[in-house]
Amino acid sequence: MEHYEKFAHKYGFNNYGEMTKNSLTVIFDYGVSWMSTYTRFGWLAWVDKLPDIPLKTFQTYEEAIRYINEVFEATEVNFKELIETCIVQHDNKLIVLN
Repeated sequence: MEHYEKFAHKYGFNNYGEMTKNSLTVIFDYGVSWMSTYTRFGWLAWVDKLPDIPLKTFQTYEEAIRYINEVFEATEVNFKELIETCIVQHDNKLIVLN
């Protein structure tokens, strides 16, 4: 949990809870929040489960939203391709390929 606190301090918040309360969730998918937060550096695009890897900082909220949506869509496509290559249907049963 310490890395969450360091992440919050880096962007000017007293703690991680304060940071999330001041954040706007752009996308919520399978328990993961893709968020934008106004910081001293601008609008930060980030994923709550990956605070060590902030996406990017933008001048406007609209730019941050656009970027989050683009990254999310690219991630969804890659995830979909992964599923399609790892799972095949055989005799009406799903088989996971390793």
